[in-house]
Amino acid sequence: MWNEPLNILHRAFAINQEQYLDQDSIEKLQKKRLKKILNCAYNTEYYRKLMERESISIAELEEDITLLPITKKEDIKSSQESFIQNGISKETLRIFKTSGSTGIPMEIYVDKEAFWHRIATNYHSEMTFGRSPVELFAHITVMNRAIPVHQLLKKMKIFPVLHLPITNGEEKNLAILQKSKVKMLRSYPSALNILAKLNQEKDKPLKVKSILSGGEYLSENSRKSIEESFSCPVFNRYGAIEFPSLAKDCTEEKKLHITDGSYLVEIVDKKGKPRKSGTGEIVVTHLFNKSMPFIRYSTGDLGCWGKKCSCGRHSPVIRSLEGRESELIILPSGKLISAFSLSLLPLESAFAGVLKYQIIQEKEEILIFSYVPMGNGMNEKTKKEIKKIIDEVCLGELKVEFEEVDDIKPGKTGKLKNFISKIKTRVSK
Repeated sequence: MWNEPLNILHRAFAINQEQYLDQDSIEKLQKKRLKKILNCAYNTEYYRKLMERESISIAELEEDITLLPITKKEDIKSSQESFIQNGISKETLRIFKTSGSTGIPMEIYVDKEAFWHRIATNYHSEMTFGRSPVELFAHITVMNRAIPVHQLLKKMKIFPVLHLPITNGEEKNLAILQKSKVKMLRSYPSALNILAKLNQEKDKPLKVKSILSGGEYLSENSRKSIEESFSCPVFNRYGAIEFPSLAKDCTEEKKLHITDGSYLVEIVDKKGKPRKSGTGEIVVTHLFNKSMPFIRYSTGDLGCWGKKCSCGRHSPVIRSLEGRESELIILPSGKLISAFSLSLLPLESAFAGVLKYQIIQEKEEILIFSYVPMGNGMNEKTKKEIKKIIDEVCLGELKVEFEEVDDIKPGKTGKLKNFISKIKTRVSK
């Protein structure tokens, strides 16, 4: 009964220790974990064929992982089964679904060990920014992306969390937060910005110990305004469903440190070659999920390396990060809604009929759902389900139109955004 929660807590503290290892020690640890993952990858149809096609052995990849071509989201989307280890039943794995922030929603399969590690990375990052195991932590998110909580820890009230649906709206969520005894808060920058504006208007503004931001680009202006509103520091965390807590701020200089005991991270040029300076695409190898390995996987984000931090950690620093910046949906009534509210993850059928999608607000009263079909394409039932979700999120104020296209091109950052607004933001009424 105690094995799982103790394992999770042990891993959280182990991650904490790993971030202070010297360079030689962390490289040895990475190499040991990489060897195991490469053997698992060879046991998948996709990576075995890729290694054989490129005439690359596991031993060669252990010495130079960059010999392997980069894996794209489209590769997984079009051939998901081929990424799961042979002999492993999907029924024994946990499913996580990406938000489609790149316009390409996917299902990620996670084994028990990787699931424990996922929870541990969350706890570790939160404890780094001041979370106590007994203090209430609030998470405002799309509910199917809520932080997993072990039932035994929940029963014992260890790491208690208050999950609030982002679709509640910022006014309702702020009212709930003010009534609770929450000490820390986590959400997307776009939602936090709206919360901060509403909080400043209160006679007694909500104050918390610290705020954890993630899922979108956090600008310094946004960080400053949120900090001023809630009278606390705001820390940034960079990650994805595929790679939770890939990097996080240190508490001293607020530089994004790679969690290098869990991941191998590269920043590559357009030819897929690692860069030591300048902006490039962020490519990641997951060192834990053995059932569905990700080797040299393209995140679709752009970034560049930074200088070593003075905090004592030896892990690499990402100096700047581009991509994942969400925009605001503007309703005819003037109300502002975070674009993250439009997650279409509950729609199982959408994954079968859509390769890429992009939601565009052409006018205040219209949303265009533009999509690239796959298989038999999107049927009328799916369209009705999508309209229903958008109606719920947007209070029935917006009309939805569907547009089937041959392709959707990425933006200037090289990333395909799932939401684009073509109208100017105005102050919420």
